[in-house]
Amino acid sequence: SALKAGNPIAATQALLPTLKRFPGNARLLAALAEVPAARTGLPPKPIGPAHIQRLVGLRAQIPLPAIAEEVQVALLLDPNSVLGNAYFGGLLLELGNAEAAIPVLRLALSRVPDHPDAGANLAFALWKCGMGTEAAEVARNLLVKHPNLISAKVALGLALVEDGLPKRAAPAFQDLIRSVPANADFHYELGRALYAAQDFTGAIAAFESAVALNPKQQHALNELGNALMNAGAFDRAAALF
Repeated sequence: SALKAGNPIAATQALLPTLKRFPGNARLLAALAEVPAARTGLPPKPIGPAHIQRLVGLRAQIPLPAIAEEVQVALLLDPNSVLGNAYFGGLLLELGNAEAAIPVLRLALSRVPDHPDAGANLAFALWKCGMGTEAAEVARNLLVKHPNLISAKVALGLALVEDGLPKRAAPAFQDLIRSVPANADFHYELGRALYAAQDFTGAIAAFESAVALNPKQQHALNELGNALMNAGAFDRAAALF
């Protein structure tokens, strides 16, 4: 009935108690396999240890909300799955629900403290929720084990700016630019950090680099104009507007 009503999570919750009593019941297992099929339109497959790994591989084929619900269903069967919680937390973050992602990602990290995806996504989620100090701490801890992890470096820089420490954020973005010099977003974030630190000359150079790499980046153009005005270059700023 829950499946017919379009509620696969309720369907799984209804099946689980009976399945625990009769773990080998073929009818129950078949019904449980129908749950993800109802959400995705894909052929039903048994849910087992490899199910979440399969969902990761299907990411490009399934709409984001649908795959998030299917991962949630899989986690009802295996709530302590590190891969499942790390993946589900990332999906929640991508869906714009950073607050809900935080406890899910914390659970994954409690089992594998240096998990790169869970750690970086937790730092991003904390940053989005205004918890810059903790976000920076998570990112720093992750970089001890994964010193070249770009997502952790980005999260660290963003968190330091959020935490009111833009001078300390600038080196993180400069390091990213050395690794990926053609990434316009890294130049833009460096500009934002320098601007917040009132280094308007440095901010101008960073925003100019961002615009050169991506002329359609309107927010970089706007920030460049603001930096030019703060630096007293009013004619150059006026030319942009």
